[in-house]
Amino acid sequence: MRSLITFRKMTTEDLDAVSQMEKRIFSMPWSRDAYEKALADQNVVYVVAKDGNRVVGSCGVRNILSEGEVTNVMIDLPYRKRGISYPMLTKLLAMGEAMGIRRFFLEVRCSNEPAIRLYRKCGFESAGVRRGLYERPAEDGLVMWKR
Repeated sequence: MRSLITFRKMTTEDLDAVSQMEKRIFSMPWSRDAYEKALADQNVVYVVAKDGNRVVGSCGVRNILSEGEVTNVMIDLPYRKRGISYPMLTKLLAMGEAMGIRRFFLEVRCSNEPAIRLYRKCGFESAGVRRGLYERPAEDGLVMWKR
């Protein structure tokens, strides 16, 4: 039987799970403290995907003068390729629009084809490359906008 994944706004109770997932996924993870500070900012909202009580994904957006910077999009390794990222990101974008965001942007490693496909599916378009944006390993970043 397939589990029911739910999506909701991140709370402080999710901080430990999200920061641990970040450590498993990213080479330069955000700290728990960085997430806690982000959650305290009224211009930031994060969404979590949950399988029962387990956090299996998250993503966030920061409102910068009606433009939304999408950050920290991640799905935990055992939950990838289950169709979770699209509804999670769609919920985040709707929450961003409710905050007054009119355009969204993000950066993604140029080699991250699954993420680039997801962002295109959500209406993002390539807008340029930032050379040497990422470290560990060094890589260029693709800038994408949803207008």
